[in-house]
Amino acid sequence: MVINASNQARAGRIRLLAVTSENRLPSHPDLPSMSETVKGVAGVSWFGVLARPKLAAPLAERLEAEILRAIAQPDVQARLGETGMNITALRSRQFLAFIESDIRKWVPVLRAAGLDKAP
Repeated sequence: MVINASNQARAGRIRLLAVTSENRLPSHPDLPSMSETVKGVAGVSWFGVLARPKLAAPLAERLEAEILRAIAQPDVQARLGETGMNITALRSRQFLAFIESDIRKWVPVLRAAGLDKAP
């Protein structure tokens, strides 16, 4: 995460060159994104909440609503933004599509590097 690297950079231990997100981060507008140099190169860490597949629909819907409500709070947005996170709250179907897209993106990379086989 950028916040960890930022602390090291402020201490003079490292020099930040770029972020791996597709766009510059609001918390570090002077730090270019890698895709500015190499078109299409982007890799981000993401976090999400997953539940068991057969979770009752009313419970899943309430859980989703409460998480989205919490993430939308200005103080939560501000605190997460301070850490260098670019917050995108997704509904469950959108999140599933995002995960599937990430798998399609990275599996060929892992295979090309020979990292798709268990030790």
